Order: sequence, then C-alpha cells, then structure tokens
Amino acid sequence: MAPTHPYRSLKIPSDAPFELRPSPGKGWGAFATRRINEESKILAEQPLFVIRKHLLQFTLTDIESAIQALTAAQKKVLKFLVPPGAELHPLIVEPAFAENSFNIGDDTSPARGLFVLHSRFNHSCLPNCKLPYKIQDDTIASFAIRPIGPGEEIVFSYEPDFEARTAVDRLGLALSEGVAALDRLGNFCFTGDPRVLPRRVFGPLETLESLRKAAWPYINPSILDLRPGAGKIHLGLWPRAEKSRPVLMHVAALAYHYGQSVADNRHSQLWFAELGGRSIQGISSAGRFLEEVLRDLWIPEMKAFVAHQLHRRLSQAGRSMTIERPIDTMGAQLRAWEDSEEPFRWRMMEATIFEFLTEGCIKKTAPPSVARRDYAQELYIALCAHSSSKLPAFAPAHSTWFAVLQAGIQHTKSAAVTKSQWVEGIAAAMQATGIE
Repeated sequence: MAPTHPYRSLKIPSDAPFELRPSPGKGWGAFATRRINEESKILAEQPLFVIRKHLLQFTLTDIESAIQALTAAQKKVLKFLVPPGAELHPLIVEPAFAENSFNIGDDTSPARGLFVLHSRFNHSCLPNCKLPYKIQDDTIASFAIRPIGPGEEIVFSYEPDFEARTAVDRLGLALSEGVAALDRLGNFCFTGDPRVLPRRVFGPLETLESLRKAAWPYINPSILDLRPGAGKIHLGLWPRAEKSRPVLMHVAALAYHYGQSVADNRHSQLWFAELGGRSIQGISSAGRFLEEVLRDLWIPEMKAFVAHQLHRRLSQAGRSMTIERPIDTMGAQLRAWEDSEEPFRWRMMEATIFEFLTEGCIKKTAPPSVARRDYAQELYIALCAHSSSKLPAFAPAHSTWFAVLQAGIQHTKSAAVTKSQWVEGIAAAMQATGIE
C-alpha cells in the first residue's frame, strides 16, 4: 500500500515495540520491531471514547453523543475506522465501534471503549499476546504470552475464553492425529507398504528417518506429544498444505471408516477455527470470511464437480459418435475453462456450456434466472437450517463449503451480523469472487 496510508499517521507510543503495516490477507496488523519477552507489556492505551452501556443496549443516540464530544483531532482519527470518504454518521460509526471496541466494564457497571491501536491487532487461534484488559481507569493493556521475535505479527484471540478452551481443543486434535498416526504405522507394520505413511506428515515427524535406520517408529514429541500426561500438538510446526492449512490424517481416516459426511463435518469445524470464524464481530469480518470460503472452497469444489460431469458426458458422446465437433477440440475448451481464473463468470460459462448444449452433450433445459441477492437469500435460509437436508439444492453431496458457511453463521451472534447483512454479504462476496 502507499506510504501515505492514514494508519501510518496514527501516533504509536515511542516505547511501544511494534509498528503498523499491511498483513497479508488481513488488512493491517501490528508487527514487533524488536524482541518482546514473555509477560512484557506491549501497549497501554486510553480509549477514543467510551459508552457506558452493555453492547446490546447501545442506541444511535449514544453513538451520536460520543461523536459530538470528540475534538477535531479525535474525529480525524475516528475517520480511519470508517469507509474512505464516509461521514461520521451514527449509522456509519456504529459497526466500526462494534468491531473495534473492548470491554472495560463489569456486571454492575457495563462499559465499552473504542481503542484505535489495539483494534489493529489481528486475530489468531494461536495467539502470542493476551487479550487486552483494563489495568486502571479506562486504560487497557496487552502483554506477551510468549517471546515474540522481531518482524513477527502480534496477534491475540478475539474470544475471552479462548485460552481455557484451547487446551481442550488441542488435546482433542493431538489425540485424533495421534490415533491416526498409530493406525497408519500399524498398517505399515502389517503390509510393509510405504504409501500408507504420507511423507508430508511422517517426514517432519522424523518417523520415516527412524524406519530407514531400522529403529522403532519415532514421533517427534516437539510436534506431536503422545506421552502420558501430555497430549499436545504444535500447530506452528505441524505440516501444512495449500492456504497454510494443517494436513490432518484423522479427517481422511474418518472418511474411510465412517463416510464422507462425517469427515466433512469434522473438516468444517477445524477449518472454521483456522479461519478465526469465532471472531466474526461485524460486517467487515463476515465479508472477509464469506469471500475466503467462496474463493477457497466453493469455486474449486464446484469447478471440480462441473468439470467431472462434462468430461463424463463428453466421453459418453464420443463413444456413441453423436457429436460433430472433434472430441479433442471440445476437451481442450473444457480444460481451458478449468484453468481459467474466474470460471464462473458468465462469459466463461456461456462459451463452454453453449458448446456442450449445441452438441447435445447435456440436456437443453434452461436453468431459472435468479438475481444474485435472491439466490443469497435462499442460500442463507438453507444455511440456517440445522441439518444438511437443504444441501442438494445448492451443492454436490460431498461439498464442504456448505458446512463451513453453516458453521460460520450459526456461531455468530445475530447482534454482530444481522440476517440482512449476511444476505448482502453473500451477494457481495459472490460478486467479488466472480460467481455470476
């Protein structure tokens, strides 16, 4: 981004060990400028303004009163948190406040303050910083929970109870991967087939190296610790696939033993956690979540399904000699569609599907024309159903994107994102990712 970005003019305390700069895929973030020791204070910050009510009891009048009480300089800072060029109208500031405020009250005296610098700290399921908390008056502070190296992004979990729940979550994940690893090692011992030991996982675990030396199978405890009283998995060192997602053997095992639907449900839970779906606090974070799901799951899964069906129809038509155009030509056109960056743009779909319709490879049944927002509303209704019964109308049987979106919506409070905002968000995400 340009050096003159407004965030660069935010005043950071001279003794603060961080700077603000772009964070890939997350907008802007805070990055350490020097080593930060465990339990060291990272930032103490006073609020831009405070509303002394519970979050669900705020009114637009409360927001308007807070804006009017700001100085000209404070209003300039507040404008950094709203869309470029937007006025400081209560309807504009309210979602910004909901996404960038922190609790500084208690059960008897509820209050939330807008903290500009702390709101630039991004979320992570593997935080290196404690969630900011009140230290005196209305001031909040954040502290490192482990050593943070220079250049490392400073992140915390947006959920207050994350630390307590993380220990249980990681134990379950460690045991799940441990059982899957032992299951594959047992298979190897009986069959001697090295293909049951995926190199991407058992290489970093140093298991393959131990087997090459004719030693007992070894699993590096610094990555996966299955010793009594331990049960830990180091996700920072765990092997990852594309999009930096962990390679999880137990998900594949669930598919083999219990069916794809069970594996898909587990996959969606874990992937949702990796996305930080629990941290959806408003329209902006919901929009990022929706775009990532559509871009990384919907498009590849639907493209694979459509391509498989068209390749099958093309093969059948070729064997029966019912088409006039050369098979190679149509096959090349289909592969070009598969390789395109935006396969679901209308111009791309029209060129490919038209050829298959013309040659009779698929039935000439015109699909109903549905406005993007109407489709988004129908999809939202289906996602809110507490079952997968609505899945066939929107996706192939083994799609995972539907379960991920469903988890995202069902785990987000309606006060953070309303029904109409979800519908508009789905429609906007479809447009942004080229789904026409």
